[in-house]
Amino acid sequence: MKLYSGNGCESETIKSIILKALPNVLFNNMPPVCEEVIPFQITQATETTGFIGIGVFTGNGVNSTGLFSPAVAGVGTHTITFTFNGGNGCTDQVSKDIIVYPTPMADAGTDETILIGGNIKFNATASGNNVSYKWSPSVGLDNDAILKPVAAPLVDTEYTLTVTSENGCEVADKLFIKVLQYPEIPNTFTPNGDGVNDTWEIKYLGSYPNSTIMIFNRYGKDVYKSESYTAWDGKLNGTNLPDGMYYYIITANSGQLKYTGSVMIIR
Repeated sequence: MKLYSGNGCESETIKSIILKALPNVLFNNMPPVCEEVIPFQITQATETTGFIGIGVFTGNGVNSTGLFSPAVAGVGTHTITFTFNGGNGCTDQVSKDIIVYPTPMADAGTDETILIGGNIKFNATASGNNVSYKWSPSVGLDNDAILKPVAAPLVDTEYTLTVTSENGCEVADKLFIKVLQYPEIPNTFTPNGDGVNDTWEIKYLGSYPNSTIMIFNRYGKDVYKSESYTAWDGKLNGTNLPDGMYYYIITANSGQLKYTGSVMIIR
């Protein structure tokens, strides 16, 4: 810098300026992710010149090294910032947004037990954005792409319900169907009003469509008839039947299965 006076005098001063190199950060766009995705490393941000220094990430759901957790960040749009601190004290910084899509909800329902040849309608529930359904395996199902199919497996089977949202986010849940080869038909019950064993209950018969029960006394007179399974209370027209042996005929699955035997009323 030179300074001149009006009478021809001058003065000069020289100073040095140190120009430090500036790091160059490149941060490419990040694709959307689903909330259920496990934490992953953000790889889209880098310093392009080989500059010596340290890069630091900041934002919702991300740690300083760039490990991003969609579940921690939560559903929505989040801004992630990558700051590169050069060893010479200079920095460069770029921010990008990442979208976290919601994970749908799925509940396959409770485990069930049915008789062989019987069926049961699943009581699954699900929610999410325009979701689709898939059950696997599909064996024994009337439709593996609906929420509540009817199942009629011939062997014990574990079914998995996968629910997928319009954004490709998935969640799965399981249920187990145990298939009994024979009904559990008790040979005795005690309809005395004590709240214990007061009715003749046939476990799992209700899983069969179009089941009928007919009960006769020892003289062959019918004392009870049901076109669909209900537990018998040991009465005829509201009146207690005498203690003793009674005989039954049970048909199920539209007559394809038939069981006969006796049951004792004891009070």
